[in-house]
Amino acid sequence: MVAIKLCFLLTSIIYMCDSERRIQGGDEVYSKKSYMVYLVKAPKSDKPYDEWLCGGVLVTTFFILTSQKCVLDVEYMYAIAGYDKYVPDTQIETDQCTKEKKKKVIYFCFPESTQIKSVNVTKNRRIDIALARVESAYNLSDITFKILCSYQPTIIPINYEKRFQEPGNDAMVLGWGHKDYYRNPLDKQNYNQKRLRYAPVKIAKNSICKKHYARYPFLNETIDKFMICTMEDGGLNEDGNIIITLPSSPLVECEVLRLSIRDNVRCNAFRARNRAVMESNEMSHVSESKISNKSHTNHTSRSRRPSSGFCQNDHGGPLVTWVGSKEVLIGIASLFRVSNGSKCMGPYLFTSTQQNSIFIDCILTRNSNFSYNASRRSSCDTPPNQRGFRIVEKYVSWTSGKHEHLVKYESNKLQNNTVVKYENDKLKNYTKKTTKINKAFEDLLKLETILKKHIPSNSSGDPVKENIKQ
Repeated sequence: MVAIKLCFLLTSIIYMCDSERRIQGGDEVYSKKSYMVYLVKAPKSDKPYDEWLCGGVLVTTFFILTSQKCVLDVEYMYAIAGYDKYVPDTQIETDQCTKEKKKKVIYFCFPESTQIKSVNVTKNRRIDIALARVESAYNLSDITFKILCSYQPTIIPINYEKRFQEPGNDAMVLGWGHKDYYRNPLDKQNYNQKRLRYAPVKIAKNSICKKHYARYPFLNETIDKFMICTMEDGGLNEDGNIIITLPSSPLVECEVLRLSIRDNVRCNAFRARNRAVMESNEMSHVSESKISNKSHTNHTSRSRRPSSGFCQNDHGGPLVTWVGSKEVLIGIASLFRVSNGSKCMGPYLFTSTQQNSIFIDCILTRNSNFSYNASRRSSCDTPPNQRGFRIVEKYVSWTSGKHEHLVKYESNKLQNNTVVKYENDKLKNYTKKTTKINKAFEDLLKLETILKKHIPSNSSGDPVKENIKQ
C-alpha cells in the first residue's frame, strides 16, 4: 500500500519508517483474537492510496485503540471488527461481513506531549497512540457476527502496570500487513495478508532501541517516556504456551510430536509437498515455522527464523502479553526500520499503554461507564502543562464537504477544558450557513403552525383549496 511514507535515512543503507503498516517473521493465527480490529480507507476519502490498512484493538464497545499516524493519515475510515480475514477497501461492499458490519469512524483523539523539551516541531511532540470512536456501539452479543464474519467482537483489557512491560517479558504482535518487505511505491501488488498473523517477541531494554535510532536524537526522550522496545523472538505462541525450537525440517517436527487434528492436516500438506520436491529432484527445506501441539503438551514447535516484529501496514496493531492466561494490551505498533533491500527490520518500537494511561483513562471515562483509577482520573482535571500532555480531538463529518471537521485543542487555562479551533475558514462559513438554515427552518415551522390555525380544513383534515379572505 502507499500511505504517506515518512522514512528517514539512518545510514547509507538503513531507513526508519513510521507510517506504513504486516507481521514480520510471523505465523497465521488459529485461535480467536476477537478484540482485533482493522481500519480501511472509505470511498469518501480522496487520498490516492491503494490497499491502505491499519491495525487496532477494541477497548470499549465504542472505542478502538490504534496509532495517531493512522487516524491522521486518512480522513474517512471504516472499522472492521469480528473478522480475521482482511478485505481490501475496494471489496468492502462485496464481502458480506464487511458490507453489513463495517462502522464509520466519527471521532478520534491523541495526546501531544508538553514534556519533550528537545523537540520544536509540533508533529514530533505527538505521541503515537490514538483512540477512535465508531458511529454506534458494537453489540458484543450479536450472534450474526459468527454467521457473517469470524466471531463476536470482544474487548481486551488495557495494561496500566509497568511490571508487565519490563525487559525479558514475552509478548506477541498481531496484524494483517506485509510479511517481510516494504513495498516499492511503483509496485501495485497487494502484499497484505488475507488472514490475521502473529509474531512472538521479547521485550528489550529501551537503550537498545535508542542505540539503533541514535541518528534521530529527537526520539531519545520519546523512547524513554512513551515507548516499549522489542528486538528478539519471544518464547510463547499465540495462546501463551511455550515454543520449542526443533530442527528446521517440518517433516521431523511432524514425526516427533503428537499432533492435534488440525496439525495433522498441515503435516500431510508438508509430506505431499516434500514428495513433489523429491520427485523433481529439487531437494530443499520447507520453511513452515509453527506446528502447534496445544492439545497434548501445551507447546509449539518452530524452525529457526529471523527476529520477529512488524512491517508495512501493521501500524496501529497491538502488542499483547499474558497476565496468567489472560491476554492484555501493553502497546501499539509504531516504528520499525527498513534496509536498502526493503526488508523490514528491528528493533521495533511500540507506544506503551502504561505510559499513556492518563490519556486513555481521561477519554474512556469521559465517554462511557469505563471503570477508572481515581488518581489517574484526578489528573484529567489538571492543566495540560502540569499533566504532561494536551489532548487533540477531531470530529469527522461524513455528511459535510471535504475537510469540514471540527478540531479541539486543550487549553492550559482549562476554560471549559478546551478552546475550539477550526481547520479552515470554509468550516467557519459552513457552520454559519448551517445555523442560518436551521433558523430559517424553525421560522417555517412557526409559520406553518400559524397558518393551520387560520386555514379551514375539509373532512379529510387537509386544508381547503380556496383563497383565504382577509
